[in-house]
Amino acid sequence: VIVVKPARSSNATGIVFLSTEDVTGRSSTWRDTLRRCSAAGWPWVIQALVRSSPLPGFPGYQWHLRAMVRVEGSLRIRMYDRIRVLVAKDPRGESLDQSGLITNRSAGVEAGGYDAARRNLDLREAAPEQAPGWIQEIEGVVAALFQRLVKAGRRVFFHHPRCHELFGVDLMVGSAPGGPPRVWLLEANPTPCFAVFPESDHANLRSGGTGWRTVLELDCLRACD
Repeated sequence: VIVVKPARSSNATGIVFLSTEDVTGRSSTWRDTLRRCSAAGWPWVIQALVRSSPLPGFPGYQWHLRAMVRVEGSLRIRMYDRIRVLVAKDPRGESLDQSGLITNRSAGVEAGGYDAARRNLDLREAAPEQAPGWIQEIEGVVAALFQRLVKAGRRVFFHHPRCHELFGVDLMVGSAPGGPPRVWLLEANPTPCFAVFPESDHANLRSGGTGWRTVLELDCLRACD
């Protein structure tokens, strides 16, 4: 399966699933997709489908992870201890039906019939054996992301002693064709939706109180220009 997506979209907007035969054979679906990309006026991304690693109880399903990351001061990175697993409606198969393969919660709710009890799970409950190792790897991925940003001199996020910023970080565990399983960083959303998490977590997400763990701490304070 080939995935085509506009680079500036969110909530699964504009995603197209194609078969390898569509692309190699230059089918009408592929040509229509190219026309849409050209008319849109912004970059599109084309990639092979990264298959999610097996999740207990969901053989053959796509799924991804949502972690909340709090950037504080200058500079401390903390990650919320509870990570959500967001599961597609249908298992992978021959169908290229978009609504069945997408894991995004907002897109699932909009499509109708969203079963949160089955499709929005706590990672430690969904995969108790795998969760500790995955969480450790996720912490490393998040720490490495902000280390690269600091090294590059990026200041699009707050690292000021009296400021903090909250990101929703989407990741997945899976394999590219021919590669080993690993944690993949999908995106860091600067306007994360709290509805992905149970309401009992919302106060801690807002306050940065209990349940947060430091994954990186650097001295990035700079003199004013």
